[in-house]
Amino acid sequence: MFTIRNLLANARLFKAVSKIKADAVIKEMLRFCFTSKLAWASKMISTTGNGWSIHGFWMPNIHYEMNVWRRFHQGYEKGQSTVRKGKEQSNKEIGGYCVFADKFDDLNNNATCFILNQSSHELPLPDNSVDAVITDPPFGGNVQYSELSNFWWVWS
Repeated sequence: MFTIRNLLANARLFKAVSKIKADAVIKEMLRFCFTSKLAWASKMISTTGNGWSIHGFWMPNIHYEMNVWRRFHQGYEKGQSTVRKGKEQSNKEIGGYCVFADKFDDLNNNATCFILNQSSHELPLPDNSVDAVITDPPFGGNVQYSELSNFWWVWS
């Protein structure tokens, strides 16, 4: 998936990010920046400069070897702006409304949001108690989410 040079550069960068002495939010943002640029430092970049454009692992016969450090820096610069805009927008739209519940019954108190990360075959919810259902993945069998996510999971 990577040239030897870029695999080594990614490994060194990942190690450096992991060792940074910073609060958890900063470290998480740096990890996000790192993983957001992984595909661009892989062999999946064609000579046209186009990124990952199909729902699978594809390596062109001739590919670009992108500079890992430059990509990370660009991701950091763009990521700061993107994350800041996202936080500002979510704070504007949601504000202090969202108070997470640990269990469904907490919604009877001051909690306003309950997130379940599980199969929808058996949900611990009473009938007629849900205002919105947001599911992921939205494409079902069209995209190989599990297989493709391994590209990033190996770095966690």
